[in-house]
Amino acid sequence: MSYVDKILQDEIVIAPYCGPQPAYERNGVSYPNRITEEQYKLLKDCGINVVYGHEDLMNTQWEHQAFEAMDICEKLGMVYFVRDVITYEYCNVGEGKKMYTELTDEEKADLDRRYEASLRKYKDHPAFGGVMFIDEPGSANFPGIRAGKDVFDRVCPGKRFYVNLFPMYTTAFQLQYGWAKKGAETDPEYQVYVHTNLDRFKHHFKQFLEIVDPDIVSFDAYPFTRLRDAHNAVHRVLWDMTQYVSSECRKHGKEYWHFLQVGGRWSRSMAIRITSMAEVNLGISVALGYGAKALELYTGCFPNCCIGGIEHSGLIDEFGKITEQYPLHQYAFMQVKAIEKHLVHAKLQGMIVSDAPYYGLLPSHEEIRRMEDLDKGAGDTIFEGTLLSDEKDGNCQISEYKALKGITSTTQCIVSCFDNADETVYFVWNNSPYAASDVTLHFDDEYVYESTQRTVTDRYEGKDLTIHALPAGENALIRIVSKK
Repeated sequence: MSYVDKILQDEIVIAPYCGPQPAYERNGVSYPNRITEEQYKLLKDCGINVVYGHEDLMNTQWEHQAFEAMDICEKLGMVYFVRDVITYEYCNVGEGKKMYTELTDEEKADLDRRYEASLRKYKDHPAFGGVMFIDEPGSANFPGIRAGKDVFDRVCPGKRFYVNLFPMYTTAFQLQYGWAKKGAETDPEYQVYVHTNLDRFKHHFKQFLEIVDPDIVSFDAYPFTRLRDAHNAVHRVLWDMTQYVSSECRKHGKEYWHFLQVGGRWSRSMAIRITSMAEVNLGISVALGYGAKALELYTGCFPNCCIGGIEHSGLIDEFGKITEQYPLHQYAFMQVKAIEKHLVHAKLQGMIVSDAPYYGLLPSHEEIRRMEDLDKGAGDTIFEGTLLSDEKDGNCQISEYKALKGITSTTQCIVSCFDNADETVYFVWNNSPYAASDVTLHFDDEYVYESTQRTVTDRYEGKDLTIHALPAGENALIRIVSKK
């Protein structure tokens, strides 16, 4: 097995959406070339094992730097996902481009030939793990994506074909047409999307599964925002969309990948705030608790396309210097690496939610509703501690699992119960982004346990296992070693 296959099969993927960027100049300021071994080493030292190409696009003037990036990845033992400008032609990206369904048979065959020729240029590079085919497509793009996937699967068997989806709170028009210029809101198909939030996304997602038939499902959503005066609020998308998508992935045999919000302030139009240590950990805990096999970062490295007046905070800035977010994620990923062997092949069986109150430093329920009504009809956007209860929304709550008969805690905590080969794994996290919690797992007999928290594994004995002051957002992984 190659090192690339081993990482993609046996490790939790940790990947920045934006890898190191080529040199760039804007408004008289020169930004250095960041496709260097030093920059990639910074990513690796943070815990990252997979990098997506971004401005280093194949079939552009930066193609040589995509190969340089792959060479660096090979040297450091990292995986590289290629971004190829040809894939845009399958997705109607750019002015004057036809929809894939509008191409003639000859044009489709020519596109397939050119894409196959491009894939053959880099498919055998030792660091090549797959392609980042397109980001945030609309459903009108799905037939073209499927055509590109068919070419990819034939030419690159065993490699990963990756597409990232919009979040549930995006507009109906984007869900249908993505970033393409073609299409109009008068299209009858558009009307199907005029629902709210998750219901609207479900229609989009169903088409994605049916038409594209992906192996990987990924979406990006950024929950740590400001809504009016609720500066401490966390958007429901962190739980609602994660719950639904992870459930559908388990149902249809897809691999679920999850985006993390790394910092914020990358858009003038979005109140995305800089994430705290607790929020960094909470994003990771929710993702792993719902069975994610990859943690994706927006952003990892400052993307050239964002340079020019937009405040930003990723792991590494536009000059190649680490930001305040770097040590937070480095710390959090150490715990991920410490427990990944118990989770990467595990299957989620259900979740036990304590009946303790959710602690979110929130205004009153009435005040939250007032702010949401003022915020352009945002609807139920602030999480107040209640998970979606309908099974159609992916709810998988249970009251006990095997030896675990229940949990108690001082603030809302959740235990995800996984089966991993011949062992049962209990992954517990504090669901508050602000307060530590004492949490006790109640078992049916006396056992010897191993608990891994903050990378340290300790042994305990007894009928109950108590974790004192589990920090906000943090997690612990517990295994039964033997009966006492």
